Amino acid sequence: MKRLFLAFVATFTIGIPLASCGFIDVDTIHPNHKAILYVQEQGIVQGYSDGTFKPNAEINRAEFTKIIMEATYPGQTLPDDCFKDVESKDWFADFVCNAKEKGIVSGYKDGTFQPAANINFAEAAKIINTAYGYEYTKTDIWFEGYVRNLGARSAIPTSINNFSKKITRGEMAEMIYRIKTGTTTKSSATYSQIKDGTVVAVSDVKSNVPLNEIISGGPVKDGIPSIDEPVFVSANKASKFVTDQTLGILLKNGSETKFYPYNILNWHTIVNDTVDGKQLTITYDPLTASAMVFDRTINSQVYDFGTSGKLYQSNLIIYDRQTESYWSQILARAIAGELIDYKLIIYPSSIAKFSQVKNIAGLKVLSTETGYTRDYQSNPYLDYQSKNGLLFPVSNTDDRLSDKTLVFAVEIGGQQKAYVYNDLLEVDTLQDTFNGKTLRISVNPSTNQILVIDSAQNRYTGYTTFWFAWAAQHPNGSLWKIGS
Repeated sequence: MKRLFLAFVATFTIGIPLASCGFIDVDTIHPNHKAILYVQEQGIVQGYSDGTFKPNAEINRAEFTKIIMEATYPGQTLPDDCFKDVESKDWFADFVCNAKEKGIVSGYKDGTFQPAANINFAEAAKIINTAYGYEYTKTDIWFEGYVRNLGARSAIPTSINNFSKKITRGEMAEMIYRIKTGTTTKSSATYSQIKDGTVVAVSDVKSNVPLNEIISGGPVKDGIPSIDEPVFVSANKASKFVTDQTLGILLKNGSETKFYPYNILNWHTIVNDTVDGKQLTITYDPLTASAMVFDRTINSQVYDFGTSGKLYQSNLIIYDRQTESYWSQILARAIAGELIDYKLIIYPSSIAKFSQVKNIAGLKVLSTETGYTRDYQSNPYLDYQSKNGLLFPVSNTDDRLSDKTLVFAVEIGGQQKAYVYNDLLEVDTLQDTFNGKTLRISVNPSTNQILVIDSAQNRYTGYTTFWFAWAAQHPNGSLWKIGS
């Protein structure tokens, strides 16, 4: 199963054009995101040929010295055999020897520089202070003055919690950014906090979920491309790429009815569309079988959404291209970034087989003319969806149902309830009481549209998803099934 999924992931990491700015492995919720973009824009760093920056990789003494010299003395070099282990042919020789000439580095007593050794924070603090010409107070501890200087400038990211910590490429960028821009508003450690071991790692990224629970799903940002200019065909023409058994999302607004087949959504996840003048985003997450349609107008502004390449509780995280905030699909709200806590309005839709909807007058079916070459006749998630087991961790499990039982979920008065999907189809109409509301739940047998209305005729819009995914997000949620 994992082998098949990794092969699927690989299809999206090949041939992705690199962005004109930024790096494909530095997303907007990385704590050093802004700093990394700054040092790139300033020409201080270039990253790697594959479009990555490797922000969490430790940086060695040669790399660190080169970058500091590019930040403080751009374009100045001094080729020479300045250390026993630095030769003129080495890519870093010009920078290291220039740094030695200016007294920024001095090497070791044995005459070596040890360019391949990863640099620690105390060494980095000395190089930065010397390169920028900062004055410092000498003490018995050789690095104390250097560290205190950086702390006074709020230039020590709180991910640095001891003097011997090996510096990452992201932390290097962060220190340079704060010094060169004079930024003092970001969380910073001090010498005393590091010495006493009381540094508390604080992220300056706005988030309402633990950032360490936002994980990579494999593909990079936009590696699974959204469909932004969807093309539709008639039901008759659609029979060339769908069968009667093909599932999809059925959506109606005004005079338009559209069908979005899963065999296409498997490869794209998101469709930004307009349905009879209504700006909507259609989403389907194959990992959690979550089919949800959102109104993409928020505070009178229309947002376009793409795939972030990230997951939260094994569920799709989408991002908006206007602010690059991260949105949880199942929670239907922004969980990180500028629009944190903004909610998306879920638009009514249903999942149905093509055989159920193909005779709807004027039906428009999303076509395979997506602008991408994909095998739309295959399902790369088939093995995963048909067997037990998850690919990614979740923080809460619930054994009241098997993990991949399909449920219909709804929120009523801030409380969450799930209904076994097939049970709802079986009963057609259900009377239920939840959170003080008397509910009538009915199913349209021709389209599987589920209608939830209370006694005051208020309608509640829900969505379908795997049980494990809903339970992971709503550990205190209620469940209805036949016999409960």
